[in-house]
Amino acid sequence: MSCIFMKKANKTILSLNKQSPYIKFINIKRQGFCKIFLAFGVFLFSYIGRAQQIDFGNIGKGKAFKIGGGISANSVFYSSNQEDSREPFTYFLQGSLNIGFFEFSMPISYSFTNQGSNLDYELPFNFNRLSLHPKYKWVQAHIGDINMSFSPYTLSGHQFTGGGLELTPKGGFSFSAATGRFLKAVEDDGGPQTIPAYKRMGYGAKVGYKADTYEVGLIGFYARDQVNSIAMVPEDKDVLPKENLVLSIEGAYEILKGMRLRAEYASTAMTQDLRAEPDPDNEKVFSGLFFQGRASTEYYSAINTGLDYSFGSSSIGVGYERIDPGYETLGAFYFNNDFENITLNASTILWKEKLDLTFNIGYQRDDLEGQKGNSTNRTVGAVNASFEAS
Repeated sequence: MSCIFMKKANKTILSLNKQSPYIKFINIKRQGFCKIFLAFGVFLFSYIGRAQQIDFGNIGKGKAFKIGGGISANSVFYSSNQEDSREPFTYFLQGSLNIGFFEFSMPISYSFTNQGSNLDYELPFNFNRLSLHPKYKWVQAHIGDINMSFSPYTLSGHQFTGGGLELTPKGGFSFSAATGRFLKAVEDDGGPQTIPAYKRMGYGAKVGYKADTYEVGLIGFYARDQVNSIAMVPEDKDVLPKENLVLSIEGAYEILKGMRLRAEYASTAMTQDLRAEPDPDNEKVFSGLFFQGRASTEYYSAINTGLDYSFGSSSIGVGYERIDPGYETLGAFYFNNDFENITLNASTILWKEKLDLTFNIGYQRDDLEGQKGNSTNRTVGAVNASFEAS
């Protein structure tokens, strides 16, 4: 099995090298290419040696090259005496491959299926996914069909095709960035199940700093539909080209030993129809620089804060969350709004760390601005216990 993986890995490397625009760009004579390649190699190794401070003394110790991974395959056979558009055989293939060389690693994940080809309508995302996650020390990259999360109110697990970067150097600073296509264009074919979609591009970044007693982070996310990516959409489909800018600030502070205060505040500007005329009277603080306020632009905010106290093997905390009616971010597939939560939680470990108890209770209500015909409220509680016998 490892030999097969190595062959696949070599083929992947060869195909990437053939498709690399850098190699196509340097399409010169062989003699000149050898000289340039040699000079570039000397410069690259000298630069890496200065910037990353590779410990050459560890070379030769342990395994220099490692490869491993897993694969799973599932299939579904279907047969019926009635007319059905479903295929009689559907397969699902997914797995991961991790290639390591000293301090460099290249995790590869993939998921392939023929389920998407069975549908008689098109979706704005890919069923088949392939992603690369190269990492060297504190530098982590993501390439392909990936998803990233900055916070629940900004970029939160939305799949996109593009690239991402995470930097976690020593010293407390951290940086994350994401860019790519969040939705692909889907034309309206007249089918009742087809939901047209504009091509949507998105960009986001998060900067954070963490110290012993406090931490702070700034998040920005922007997404915009391309109006000309598809033809006119029927009004009954209710699909409009949108634009969204979300800004968020989060932080935490240790008030006393064991007592920690955390909070996040997010503000979103959502244009429901990019074809609407610009409206100077419908602009907020961050409009004009990165975002143009229009007649269809709406502004909402969300807040989440909590206070936690830990003592010994126990902890207790209280939290508060409020999301305005209409709050939305294009960085998440689905988002709940118009509610307020107040929660209380506690946990402890008993009997020589064999019994783990967790308790939480919360009160939730909606219709924060009294716009609904009926409002609801509920109280939800839960107790979880786990016991390790030996």
